[in-house]
Amino acid sequence: MALRSFSKGELVLNNEDALKVFAFFFEDTHGITSKEITDQDRAFAQALMVEAIQSSQAFGVTEILFKLFGTGTASKFSIVKGITEFIIKKGKSLWFNNNIKHPVIYETIRKTIAYAFVHSEWGARWATGEYLNQYLK
Repeated sequence: MALRSFSKGELVLNNEDALKVFAFFFEDTHGITSKEITDQDRAFAQALMVEAIQSSQAFGVTEILFKLFGTGTASKFSIVKGITEFIIKKGKSLWFNNNIKHPVIYETIRKTIAYAFVHSEWGARWATGEYLNQYLK
């Protein structure tokens, strides 16, 4: 799974929002504070959110099936709901094809993205202070 990268001018998340995104996906922020958040962190957090929104939008077609099997919106979605709406508003013409009226992030999507990046990108960031890939153009 490849995440998009952003120019500094495309970053819409502030440090506090980026930290909330990390807590949403990875649960443990390893003591990183909002003061330690870099532009690269903000870009990675934003990339995670854009991927989750786009993937959940694509999954929306099968929402009925998820409800039948007991997996729906991520239980901690309220943490990033406002951030999700803000990203959609700011990036509507740049990153999203359709108008998204009721954004959600499905738990299955959250877990898949978290699993894909918790030991690689996030693990490298909190262990070394650096990412393996560049999310800031």
